[in-house]
Amino acid sequence: MNNQEFMADIHIANLQNNTNSLESFISAFNTELTSVYNIHAPFINKQIVINRTSNKKLLSQNKLSLKQDRDKAYKQYKQTNTVQDRECFQALNKSVKQAIHKDKKSDINEKIHEKGIFLTITALVN
Repeated sequence: MNNQEFMADIHIANLQNNTNSLESFISAFNTELTSVYNIHAPFINKQIVINRTSNKKLLSQNKLSLKQDRDKAYKQYKQTNTVQDRECFQALNKSVKQAIHKDKKSDINEKIHEKGIFLTITALVN
């Protein structure tokens, strides 16, 4: 954006409208100012895509087998709809979540010891 051209257009714009009502003055002011902004700093619509799977570590064979067992238990529960199958699925689901949480926690702790807390948090957030 060229600041000099922007300032020149602001000075040329009719921002001091002689109207009797405050509402019409505000409307005219906003219209003039918006038109100057649209010329010098147009709104650009961008789409940002975040690929969260790209930085995930591969699951260990143990966790993969736990997930497969959980999925089988879920299918079994949906077919039979029994309390025993539901409890089996819930127990496997809980163990999968705990195993993944434990891995994430140890991975973050390892990164903190390697890089320090500030660099680790910055890398995780960005």
